[in-house]
Amino acid sequence: MSLDANIERMMYGSRWDRVKNNLQENWKNYLWKGTIYTSLLFTLATTACSGLIGKTKEETKETVPITQITQVPETTVVETTAPETKPVSFYDNIDEKIRFNVEDGMFPDFWYKAPYNAKAESLNPSEIERSKNILIKVLKKYPEDVLAKNLSKIYVLNYLGFYGVEAGGTDSLDSVYLENKGENNGFDSVWIEKIFHAEFSSILLVNYNSLFNKQAWININPNDFKYVSDTGIEAVINGKDSSTFDPKLNEIGFLYEYAQSSLENDFNSFAKNIFVNDTYFWEAIDKYPKIKAKNDLVIDFYNKINPKFTLAYFKQISQQ
Repeated sequence: MSLDANIERMMYGSRWDRVKNNLQENWKNYLWKGTIYTSLLFTLATTACSGLIGKTKEETKETVPITQITQVPETTVVETTAPETKPVSFYDNIDEKIRFNVEDGMFPDFWYKAPYNAKAESLNPSEIERSKNILIKVLKKYPEDVLAKNLSKIYVLNYLGFYGVEAGGTDSLDSVYLENKGENNGFDSVWIEKIFHAEFSSILLVNYNSLFNKQAWININPNDFKYVSDTGIEAVINGKDSSTFDPKLNEIGFLYEYAQSSLENDFNSFAKNIFVNDTYFWEAIDKYPKIKAKNDLVIDFYNKINPKFTLAYFKQISQQ
């Protein structure tokens, strides 16, 4: 029921009730005066009610909610253009992402404790500019979204040590750690690039584990083969960590000795070479079926992360 109807009903009812009560209270007095008086009173009452009803309708018009009669002032629509925003690039504040000094909290806390006993030394200042230039060139081989989602820091240091032995590189959840003792000591641009690709591939392997066909990979290995461990640290400690291509191992699906230490290091051995121009590696793919089969699985994994990664793409960037 509308607001107007409610008001009208309330006012009609209340006023009519008052008139009716007055008539009832005085009906005895009206009777003895006869029909003329009764008719006269009835006429007066009817006239009064009609007047009240008319007045009520006028009052009702005044009680319409203001929201129904208020006019909205005219407004001028001003078209505005949102300020252009520059897309956020992974390379913004690149100096914050590539670090060269030992810092508090650079390693997960438990790495500082036994048995890991993480050790590190800041990079020689003379190697900072070279290291930075190498890494920027290397990073350009990845789509920016892959970097942005999976990499926050790269530490290039003069020394890295774990479990009491020196390490060329390692990784944590979203950080890569590389050792660089200078080009004269064998740490040339190709070596640094390969270690980066290897360590970053470990991060990707963890973050996109469901995209990697682990069982198909294992099926390529000899039936009686078992990796030495999950981390490969035993191979390093025992001096079984050669990264020299070995034709005998290529025949059974491994690029070199260290690749047999763990499935992760086996995968890393392909990731570190597929991005660079290593003639032996690409020839081994054509020559050894098991090497090709594993390389196909590597490309399939990267392609699922980003469709830009194809065999043609890897061959192209390996020339850069």
